[in-house]
Amino acid sequence: DMRLYHNNGGFIDNYTGVLQFTNNADDSDIVFRSDNGSGGVENYIQIDGSEGRTLFNKNIRVNDNVEIQVGSSADLKIYHNGTDSFISDTGIGDLKIASSTILMLKPGFGEFLAKFIPDGAVELYYDAVKKFETTSAGVTVAGGLSAVGGMSSFETTLTNNEDWENS
Repeated sequence: DMRLYHNNGGFIDNYTGVLQFTNNADDSDIVFRSDNGSGGVENYIQIDGSEGRTLFNKNIRVNDNVEIQVGSSADLKIYHNGTDSFISDTGIGDLKIASSTILMLKPGFGEFLAKFIPDGAVELYYDAVKKFETTSAGVTVAGGLSAVGGMSSFETTLTNNEDWENS
């Protein structure tokens, strides 16, 4: 039902039931090691018994159309379909993105689309130029401002008549 053999490589073949690996040593690990391509051997995956976690010490590649699923009901999914990339939250709660400093949205490592600064401004950009910013006094808009559908209340402060004529 189970075979352990060598034939131009090492093999473990199981033909019945579950193939189970168990390490009963207290606070010990199960380590998967392999050649690193430079003549040495490195840890690739480590199941850490003392920390209660699994460590991946090398990049993890997930093929197109294969999801990384998180949660007991796979409520959070991250995947790439060959063209586009997706983060999908299908659970009942909110998708919350937290950062210890500034949260920045930008395509790749290019220009900013938006910045969200803790206890500070929200900045929106158009073609790498800041166009809208929240401040402690309200908002600042760079360039023209247009409203579609009218406004019930509007107050403006202009530094000179030129600002009004150019907007």
